[in-house]
Amino acid sequence: MAFTLPNHAPIGSLLKGDKRPRKPVKARKKDDGHRAFIASLPCCVSGVEGRTQAAHIRFASAEYGKPITGIGGKADDCFVLPLSVEMHDEQHRAGDELAWWKSKGINDPLRLCLRLYSVSGDEIAARKLIGTVERR
Repeated sequence: MAFTLPNHAPIGSLLKGDKRPRKPVKARKKDDGHRAFIASLPCCVSGVEGRTQAAHIRFASAEYGKPITGIGGKADDCFVLPLSVEMHDEQHRAGDELAWWKSKGINDPLRLCLRLYSVSGDEIAARKLIGTVERR
C-alpha cells in the first residue's frame, strides 16, 4: 500500500519546514524624471556638483507612510536626495541611516525628500531648499 500525503501540504513544504505566506510586496512608485532631476542637483550634504546621484532613503517612517526598504528593494522615487558619489557610498555603509543623516546636519531627510518632490523640475526652488536645509 502506497503512502499518501495530506492534500494541504505540498511535498516541498515538508522538507523546508513551515513557511508562512508572506504579504505581497507592493511595487515601488517609479519616477525617472524626478530621479534624473535630483541627480542634476548639488549634493545636499557637501554641496559638490556634477558627480551627484539620486540616493534612496531606506529607513521606515510611519509619520511619512514610508515602509522599510533594504537589500534588493528600493523606496519610492519620491524618497530620494541628491548625494555625491562619496556621500552615497558612505550612506550605504552607515549602520543607522537616520543617525548618519543627523550627523550630516539633516535632521529630517524624509521631509526634505518630499519638499524636493513637490518642486521637482524647478531647479531654482530645489537649490533654495538644498541651500536652506533645516538644521536643528
